[in-house]
Amino acid sequence: MLPDKGGQCICKSVWELAQLPGHQLTAPDTGEAYESVGKALMYKPLGIASPDLIDDLRKFPGTLADRRWELPQIAWAMPETEVTPCFWITNSWESDTTQEPKFLWSSLQRLRMDLEKRSNPTPQKMRAVQDQREESNHRIVEALKKSEGFWHAFGGPDFERLKNPSQDVLEAAEAMVARQKQWLESAAAKSVNLGSE
Repeated sequence: MLPDKGGQCICKSVWELAQLPGHQLTAPDTGEAYESVGKALMYKPLGIASPDLIDDLRKFPGTLADRRWELPQIAWAMPETEVTPCFWITNSWESDTTQEPKFLWSSLQRLRMDLEKRSNPTPQKMRAVQDQREESNHRIVEALKKSEGFWHAFGGPDFERLKNPSQDVLEAAEAMVARQKQWLESAAAKSVNLGSE
């Protein structure tokens, strides 16, 4: 059972559990859960405080160096549940401490859902990754064409097949690169030997 799934029973292998991010393994309604989700988003959880003090902090946030959210008179408390909105600071990690702190008013549950959306692949995300990979492959092929004779002399696979390569094409390219490297090392060694004679 995963804590962030409301006690829902989910079957996972040991390897799959080891790959899960920390925010999916923390018990709900705990300080550890807030810290874990905050770490995943690079936010710092503050909690809830009296409306007057929150209003004052919003009107006069100061700079990151001032750290006004840490004033002794602001008694931060844990929200009652994960669906209770609370304050988060979203840029406390910035190195430029002259910046104004940025605050977010959100529940932990809402931020958990945002993390889920980011981690779950959608058809649009998968298509974007595929397009990016194809564009990268195309650029590499165009660069390789500049030394086409050298490529084919060592039995390199056809350039068109490299634009969307199968596993055997990748293996053939790796083998060809190994042959090129071996030849270059041998040529360099011969050059050194001739220079010493």
